Amino acid sequence: MKSRISRLAKLMSIGMFGVTLLSVGAEPASAAGFPTAACRVGYIQAGPRLCINEFEQNAAQFDTAMRLCRNQRGYVASYGDLFYLYANTVLDAAFNPSGKWLGPDLVGDDVALCGNRNITANGDADINSAEGFETTCNKNDHRSYWCAHDDE
Repeated sequence: MKSRISRLAKLMSIGMFGVTLLSVGAEPASAAGFPTAACRVGYIQAGPRLCINEFEQNAAQFDTAMRLCRNQRGYVASYGDLFYLYANTVLDAAFNPSGKWLGPDLVGDDVALCGNRNITANGDADINSAEGFETTCNKNDHRSYWCAHDDE
């Protein structure tokens, strides 16, 4: 019985979508031999080595978004983070980058990246568009975003 409870405790579920990364009785996956990942409260697993906010964060200027993510020991999720999530989960449509801040930092004088594509389904063709799914926006705009952190 204790073994069964131990196995169940090792299961990794992703938030409100009920997507289970491992089946009951399976051993936890590890990436490159590292132990199974763990996410902080309010974050979900976005592939073997990344955690991201379960819910979109309220719109804010980019500097404020960076500060709020840093207060959570994270950073504004980047194009690379979302691409990793799309490649490793079935949560593509739940993390639509259109109009959202993409971090982790400014890319020019008062300029940050923001999403310009609608990812509306798992495997959406816009994920692999030649120019990516980002553009530049004024850092003083108010946009929603997600914070991310590497697994712990």
